[in-house]
Amino acid sequence: MLMTNPRKTALGRRLTELRKRLGITQTEAAERIKVSLRTWQSWEGGEQVPTDSHALLIKLLESGKL
Repeated sequence: MLMTNPRKTALGRRLTELRKRLGITQTEAAERIKVSLRTWQSWEGGEQVPTDSHALLIKLLESGKL
């Protein structure tokens, strides 16, 4: 049975909502944060969580400064 981590899935939903609100693709989001498309997809899919430095970049993206 696959167990999901609520923190990862909540973050994934938040990233998906952010990206859609900004009107950008996963590729564009990944490019702005300077990660691979696969990394961004793993965050949105709840497979991984961003490092602290990437979380800071995501906050900048969210605030419109990136």
